[in-house]
Amino acid sequence: MTLLFFVMAWQLNEPETVQDVLETQAETWWDYEAGEIKPIDPPKTKSRPPFRTNGPSLGTWAFELGKIAAVIIVLALLTVIVLTLVRARRLVEVDSSSEQEREFAKLRKHLLPKDLQHETGDFLALARQARKEGRIRDAFAYLFGHVLLTLDARQLIDLDPGKTNYAYLRELKEGAAKGYFQELVPAFEVHFFGPNPNDEALWDERYKAFRQLERGLGE
Repeated sequence: MTLLFFVMAWQLNEPETVQDVLETQAETWWDYEAGEIKPIDPPKTKSRPPFRTNGPSLGTWAFELGKIAAVIIVLALLTVIVLTLVRARRLVEVDSSSEQEREFAKLRKHLLPKDLQHETGDFLALARQARKEGRIRDAFAYLFGHVLLTLDARQLIDLDPGKTNYAYLRELKEGAAKGYFQELVPAFEVHFFGPNPNDEALWDERYKAFRQLERGLGE
């Protein structure tokens, strides 16, 4: 009995073998070169980088495309509005121009003899052209018509096809305009109704006086 106790005690106190150590210490290993047991370093786990996409997400693309579409729609609407306003303005200008042309056509019939009503252009330019060509009668007719238009534009007379030259003369107030018109009427009538002296010097004098009057009315 005593012998069995000593055997068991000896086995309990027996040094551990390498195998026993390896079995009991799973995280160690035997280094043959060093002749000792060394701990095994636990493997290092590699941390994964956060998931990243290569570009904007589908939602981002949709948002950006939506903004671009909105800008395009706004620009298109502005373009339509501008074009509509421009077109409307042109139509108004055309209507206004047509109305002015119709009114001017009526005045031409009143201000010019029938043989000159087909002429187009500024009366004063037509008067200078007629003077250059030696047609003093026509030059006086154009000059007289231009003077009437100028006095009407300055609201010095009220142009009316039913009025006579002397009615306009009575309508004018005393002043430079009335003095000039009073001298122009007989010069115009003598060339238009006869005997038509074809007086170039007289036309030049009346034309020069009108230019001076025009500058005075513009002040």
